[in-house]
Amino acid sequence: VAVQLAESRTGVFPSRGLYRLASVAGLRLGSGRCRNPVIGSPRYSLAAAIAVGCETLGLTLEESARAKMQHHLELLQKWNRRLNLTAVAPEEMVGRHLLDSLSVLPWLSGERVLDVGSGAGFPGLPVACARSGLQVALLDRRRRRVEFLRHVCASAGVGNDKPLACRVEDYRPEENFDTLLVRALAPLPEIVRLTRHLHYPGLRLVALKGREPHDELALIDDHGFESRVVATH
Repeated sequence: VAVQLAESRTGVFPSRGLYRLASVAGLRLGSGRCRNPVIGSPRYSLAAAIAVGCETLGLTLEESARAKMQHHLELLQKWNRRLNLTAVAPEEMVGRHLLDSLSVLPWLSGERVLDVGSGAGFPGLPVACARSGLQVALLDRRRRRVEFLRHVCASAGVGNDKPLACRVEDYRPEENFDTLLVRALAPLPEIVRLTRHLHYPGLRLVALKGREPHDELALIDDHGFESRVVATH
C-alpha cells in the first residue's frame, strides 16, 4: 500500500506490498517473499529473474539498465561476506531488495532524489538505474557502505548516483530535493523528525513499509498531517 500524508504541500508516501504474485518463468513468488532457484543451480538465471520481475511490475527497462542492477546484486553478494550489508539470502535479493525498490517509481516527484539511509543501495541505486534522467543521492552514515556504493556506481557505469557519507540530521544540501526515499530506517514520526530540515513546500517523502502503518500514521495525524491510503500492487 501507499499512504499519502500532507503537511502544507509536503507529501509522505509509505509504500510496500510486492510479492503477492503468481509463479511465473521459474520465479517462485509467494505471500511475503520472492524466491528464486538457488544461485548456481541450472534453473537459476539472475538476468532472467530481474527481467521477469520488472515485467511483473509492468516496467519496460532497457537491457543496459537491467545489467546495471544485476551487477549491483552480484557485487552485493561478494561484498556482503565481509561488510554484512544485508541479511537477505542471495536467492531472495531480486524480490526483497530490487523489485521492492523499483515499486517506488510511480511515486517519485521531480528530478532530484535523496535516498536516506541507503545502506546497500536500496531503493536509490535501482531507481537511478531505471531512471537515468534523475539525479539520485545515496546518503548513509557508515563510510564502509558508502565505499561499496561508490564502487558499484563506478564499475557499473551509474553516472546519475552520488553516494555520500553523512548522518541525515547533519546533511545540508546546497539545493533542495524533490523526493526523499526512506526504507527500513525508523518509524514514520522519527523519519519526519530526522528529515524536517530537508522539508519545503512541494517535497515528497516516500517511506517503504512492510504493512499499513496505522499506529505510526495516527501519531503523524496528531501533528496536523492529512493521510490517504493507496494500494500500490
